[in-house]
Amino acid sequence: MLRCKKCKKRFSETKGTVYYRAHKSKDKVDSMLRHIQEGVGVRKTSRLEKVHRDTVTRYGRLAGQHAYKLHEELVAFSPLHSEPSI
Repeated sequence: MLRCKKCKKRFSETKGTVYYRAHKSKDKVDSMLRHIQEGVGVRKTSRLEKVHRDTVTRYGRLAGQHAYKLHEELVAFSPLHSEPSI
């Protein structure tokens, strides 16, 4: 837990990430997400990591939502493209 010096509120260091309120270790979550990133199926990942397939799906969905939000934030601040010269 961290505490803001200005407003004195406490918050979790992992809030807003895939690891927030995770019941699996960071290494296990990372390993599952690496399998998904490499294109390994949900069922095969669940067998390799010895977790339920719904767990793999949940973490994959959370990582996708986090990546989408980050992408939208970065695209919002990207410089405008100038028109190409002819």
